[in-house]
Order: sequence, then C-alpha cells, then structure tokens
Amino acid sequence: GRFAVFASDQPQPNAKNLIPAELEKAARAKGNAWTVWMRNVISGTNFAMTPGISTGAGTQPQISPDGTTITFVSNPQTPGIETAGGGTWDPQPDIFQIKPVFSGGNPILSGPLTCASCKDAVGQPAASPATSANGGSVAYTLGNSLWLRDMINGTSNQMVPPASGGIST
Repeated sequence: GRFAVFASDQPQPNAKNLIPAELEKAARAKGNAWTVWMRNVISGTNFAMTPGISTGAGTQPQISPDGTTITFVSNPQTPGIETAGGGTWDPQPDIFQIKPVFSGGNPILSGPLTCASCKDAVGQPAASPATSANGGSVAYTLGNSLWLRDMINGTSNQMVPPASGGIST
C-alpha cells in the first residue's frame, strides 16, 4: 500500500505535524512522548497523526487495508484524546481510531479520535486491534474476550466469551 503507520518517541525526518501545537506541547510537558505516524512510502513523508501519547503496553498502530483509518492502543487519559465513542475514563489502555482527512493523496488533518473500546472496557485492558477493510469495524481483545465494534452504528458485541485459559492473540 501507499501508507504505513508506526509509533515512535523520536522526531521524524521529513515530517509534517498535523497535530495542533497546544496538544503536542501539553502531551510532551506531561512526559508523553510517543506519536503515531503515517508514512507515505512513495514520497517518504511522515505525518504526525496523534499528539504525544502514553502508550502503556504499546500503541500497536495499524492502518486499514484501504488506507483510510488508523487504529491504535493508548492510555485513555492521554491529553487531547476525546472519547467521541462515549464511555467512562479508566486507567486501562483502550482502542482508538483516527480517520485522516486527505487532499492531493496525502493526509492534511489527523481527524477526530474515536474510542472503539471505551464503553466496553471499563476496568479491563483492551489490546490487539484488527480493523476491517474500510475501518468500519474493529475487533479487539478485552481481558480474555474477543469483541467486535461497529464504528458506524456504535454497537459492540462480545464474539468469544472469556475462556478459563484466555485467548491467544
């Protein structure tokens, strides 16, 4: 594909920051130095898609096969992250999604952040996101269960109930 995503705590060469300066400054002031980046592999340009985020176990960024949606794991108390998907803040990692705005084949805005797991994950760590081809659905693990979130309709379903030994991710 034309785009790839990655997380880094280092400034990137040939980068374009799409994050409002005040969010980036606030995040870095709190010691949250990780950023999710989108790279145009043809031009070699990197685009900052999130403010510096607290990653917990890691951001696990991925891009949907059609290149329109970025999904990642983050601590929900990260500065600047709003739970557009609703839910209650808790100290566990959650799954977030960004739908960048494109112009001329490159992202020009990072897009709003939507929480895929916030309504379901209270008190449990969400991890291992997998995004559908168009970003309309996100599967993720929640504790020892597998969940599927319909990002268009805002509904979640537990696909595999908790197993005594957990599930392999």
